[in-house]
Amino acid sequence: MDKGWMKASRSSIEYNIGVNKFIDFALSTSASDNRILCPCKTCGNRYWLGEHEVREHLICDGFLAGYTSWIHHGESMLNSKPSDASSSHCEEHNDDMDQMLLDGLGMYDIRTLGTNDGPNS
Repeated sequence: MDKGWMKASRSSIEYNIGVNKFIDFALSTSASDNRILCPCKTCGNRYWLGEHEVREHLICDGFLAGYTSWIHHGESMLNSKPSDASSSHCEEHNDDMDQMLLDGLGMYDIRTLGTNDGPNS
């Protein structure tokens, strides 16, 4: 879905049409009791509101800065997956962090119990 309208003036027809399409999309994919999380700058996806209130908030206040992947409104994150290289770097970093925490707390990693670490094991 094209989201160029999100950068348009909130008083423009383009923005108003985009807000209506966003609300229709959100209602069809993520509504609970005919309410959706309000992504305006003030509510910040914290409050469930009806479509008329959300429309008013988005016209008056605008969208929460940076909310272009509508993950709280049913949009999949598949298109914004990190690359394989950066993903493996994060996994390595997390493994190091896990081991550091285990060492610092004097705990052992149950996954390595019974492994032979050398002649002194």
